[in-house]
Amino acid sequence: MKALIVDDERLARTELARLLAVHPEIEIAGEARNGEEALELIGRLAPDLLFLDIQMPGMTGFELLEQLDDVPQVIFTTAYDQYAIHAFEVNALDYLLKPIAPNRLATALARLRRPPRVRLSNRSWSATATVAGSSGCPKPSSSNRRATTPASISAANAR
Repeated sequence: MKALIVDDERLARTELARLLAVHPEIEIAGEARNGEEALELIGRLAPDLLFLDIQMPGMTGFELLEQLDDVPQVIFTTAYDQYAIHAFEVNALDYLLKPIAPNRLATALARLRRPPRVRLSNRSWSATATVAGSSGCPKPSSSNRRATTPASISAANAR
């Protein structure tokens, strides 16, 4: 996965690159010192992931994201905890406080690899009924059609 590190502090970029070295699935495609450099590199490198500082000269990390049409996944890396809520409002994958702890970085990267969860809702009942009806089970006629919710099935079985 191609990543771009965006931070105005050289030592912070160097330390993050050092921490990422033990994660071979992350390829550091480039580093940017500010939002302007980041915009240029994002357009040229098309990274999958941004490690993004918030407070930078010229433009904030949030302002940078506002200028992108296609936003990669974002892990904010910052010394300020007061922006965490806003970070998740813009769909950040994670929010890491500096100095970044190796175990917190590993947790954030694990979110990249986790497959999306599938949430089943009550709609699965109608899908089951449709599948059953199309698989050769007779469909009830309109005169004797009954509800097929879990509660109505339990009531029918109790009779």
